Formats: sequence, structure tokens, C-alpha cells
Amino acid sequence: MNLALEGHKLSRGHQRIADYISKHMEDIPFMVEEDIAAACQVSTSTVSRFWSEVGCRNLKEFKQKVKDEMLLSPSQKLQSAFSKINENDAAASLLVGADYLQQTADRLSQEAFDEAASLLREAGTVYIYGPGSAESLAALTDFRLTRFGMRVKRLDRGGHELFNLLVHVQPQDVIVIFGFVSESPELSVLLDHAKVKG
Repeated sequence: MNLALEGHKLSRGHQRIADYISKHMEDIPFMVEEDIAAACQVSTSTVSRFWSEVGCRNLKEFKQKVKDEMLLSPSQKLQSAFSKINENDAAASLLVGADYLQQTADRLSQEAFDEAASLLREAGTVYIYGPGSAESLAALTDFRLTRFGMRVKRLDRGGHELFNLLVHVQPQDVIVIFGFVSESPELSVLLDHAKVKG
């Protein structure tokens, strides 16, 4: 959801809230105003007044707008993205993408990266799960690891079919998960199964 508030001069507290929400959008559906207030170090009443700044009556209405936006069809999302880009700001769009890469690089832990690489190198079988928009990353990872001679299986189904594939996971195996949205039931099952199998 876009929190750009053109023509608005936000108070310092409301700016903190806007910054927090823009960076933690996937958490907002599970939060109450008190959680947001604590995370932003502002009062609950400041959070309550914030919603009118973004065109909502309250947190409930804001959550509904977030939900509606997440449910847009891929073609609607693409059309919306293209409508925001004109000839004059194509370069700006590239710079936004570069900024996301920089944020990723800044948050990347070399130790965690090395540990993940070691787990993959020593894995018996690598199971890859990437639903929806993450499917392309799952396919690319499958392609690359297979070229290295690794044993790879894609977990490309949900529901009962996912359970059928998980029966074969062993403690020496690794499950790689890609995702861009909040936790799904399938993701919960995969994480729980990985803990059980060690």
C-alpha cells in the first residue's frame, strides 16, 4: 500500500508511524493500535489519529485496504505499476530497484549466508517451495542447483499433495522457501515439518 502523502505535512509521530508501516506492511494485519504505538514509541491516541491522515476512519478500515490491495489480480497490479511510470521517471524506477538491492545488501549477514551455503552443500536432497510470485525464484534455484549436480525436488503444490511429498524429507535434507507475502498455511506446515525432522 502506498503511504506517500502528497500535500500533507505529517507530525513527527505520524511520520514515525508511516515509516514503520511502509517497512512492516506484512505485519500490520496481525497488529492492534497498541502494538504499533509500542513499535513506533508514540501514544496509542497518536496512532488512532494517524488513520485519517491516510484516508481511513480507523485501523480496521486500513487493514481492509491493505487486504484488498494484496488481492488485486496480477494484471491489475501490472497495470497499476505501469500507470505510475511515465517517460520521465523510468530512471527513477530503476533507482528505486537499486535502493532495494542496497537495503538487502546492508541487512545481509555474511555469517548467515555462509551457513546457508554450507547447509545446501551438505544436503541430501534440496526441497524448494516458492508459491505464486516466488515461483520464478524457485525455478531458477532448481535449475542452478541441478547444474551443480545436486538432488533437487520442487514442492510446487499445496494442500494434501504437499503432505505427500513431505513424507520423504529426511534430517539431512534442506527445505528452501521463497515468498513475498504473509505466512500461508503451507509455509507453516513446511516450517513445522522442518523442525520435527531436524
